Amino acid sequence: MKLRAWVIAAALGCCIVCAARADNPTTSMPLHLKTEQGSDFFTFFHLAEVGVPTAVGASQAWHSFRPSGPAFHDLVELDVLAAADGTIGAASLGLDRSFIDDPRNGIFARDIVKSFLAWTDRKPSPPLSGLISNLADLSSSGGSVIIMRGPAPPPPPPDATGGYGVYLGHNQHADFADDGMRLAFTNFPGTLPSEGMVQAVAAQDQTKPGWLRIDVRFGNER
Repeated sequence: MKLRAWVIAAALGCCIVCAARADNPTTSMPLHLKTEQGSDFFTFFHLAEVGVPTAVGASQAWHSFRPSGPAFHDLVELDVLAAADGTIGAASLGLDRSFIDDPRNGIFARDIVKSFLAWTDRKPSPPLSGLISNLADLSSSGGSVIIMRGPAPPPPPPDATGGYGVYLGHNQHADFADDGMRLAFTNFPGTLPSEGMVQAVAAQDQTKPGWLRIDVRFGNER
C-alpha cells in the first residue's frame, strides 16, 4: 500500500507538498522540527527517526530520518539540523544512485527530491521552480509515462541551477544561492552511508558516483 501511494503521486507528476502548501506565504525556514514531523512531507514518505541525534556544538544536533518501509529504507536518508528549541537551521537529503538510476523506481527518487526542495522553500524562485519542474518531468526518467487525455505536456525549460545535471549523474557538484539559503548537490563515491550521512566520510577508493546528497542551509548556517 505504501508503494502504491508513491506510484500514484509520481505518476501524476505532482508534488503533494506544493499543493498542500500553496496558500502558505512563507518562503523558507525557519521551521520547527517537531511540527514538521507531522507535515505532509514527513508523513507521505513515512519518514521515521533513526539512531541517536548527533550533537553539534552546545545547542544543535543532527537528526536522521528514513522511510519506515523496507523497500526504500536503505536508499534514502533525511538529516535535519535543529537547535535545542527545535528550530531547523539546515537539512540534507541523501539517495543511493542505484535508486535514482533504477529504470522502475527512479520516478520515486524524483518524487522525494522535488518534494524535499518544495518543503524547504514554500515559495521557490523561478530558477528553483525550474529545477523542480525538471525533476517532475517523467518523460526524462526512463520510466513509462501514461497520458490520460490530450497531448503530452511540453518539456520544462532547461535547468539553470546546475543541480539537475548532478542529479542525473552527469556532474559531480553544483551549488547555488536562492532567496536567503544555500543549496548544494554533490555526488559521492561508494554507497549511501547506513546512517548519519552528513558526518560520514565517502569511500574515496571508488571513482563512480554512488550516492547523491542535497544540502540546504538557511541564513548563517554553514
